[in-house]
Amino acid sequence: MRVPRRNGGSAFETIGAPVSPAGHPVRRIQPPVGRSVHARHRACRLHSAAPFQTVEVRMKPLGILLACLLSLPASASTAAQPLSARHEADIRSVIESFRASIVEKDKARFVSLFVPGPVTWQSVDSDEALERRRKTQPQASKTRFDPDSTHLSFIDNIVNDPKRVEETFDRIRIDSDGDIASVAFDYRFIAGGVESHHGQESWQLLRTDQGWRIASVVWSMRPSRAANRGR
Repeated sequence: MRVPRRNGGSAFETIGAPVSPAGHPVRRIQPPVGRSVHARHRACRLHSAAPFQTVEVRMKPLGILLACLLSLPASASTAAQPLSARHEADIRSVIESFRASIVEKDKARFVSLFVPGPVTWQSVDSDEALERRRKTQPQASKTRFDPDSTHLSFIDNIVNDPKRVEETFDRIRIDSDGDIASVAFDYRFIAGGVESHHGQESWQLLRTDQGWRIASVVWSMRPSRAANRGR
């Protein structure tokens, strides 16, 4: 409230002047006598608008930060969970059964590890392997897409080979959410005690009603020094 000053100086003095939420005093100038109530209200708004606008701008970053913090629990709940011990043990059991069925030439056991539908079964030659093959097959390519090359033909060749055949697994890595899984490892393929080739191998598995089953097998082929026999 402003009243006429009695002892000179400014024509008005402030008594109990209100302040804005930001702490700025709100100056209200008494309009000349005869101005409308609307004009007086407009004068008050013009002098008090700036402090309130400053408060609004300062609150925006705080609101954005609060919204981000509130969203964190929802995001964290969708993060991938560690593979359970049970699922890891089941997947490693598939790997061991794959290895053992090759050594024991057990076709039934080997086939049971795969999904009943189509299975991806594909290799890719390393540059060194491709260079060797092109010496006798000039038109050879890094990838050979042969519809007759399947997991079934693979195990048939193993069973019919009189020599001991073995595949080794090193540096096994498993990534899974409990329903699908990726398995990667370094392998060596050994026939008759001699390594024919080696490389990296990757599987895709699905957890079916019957348990974990292999849906895809891809591998790279690098020739060994001892031999250059294809898989």
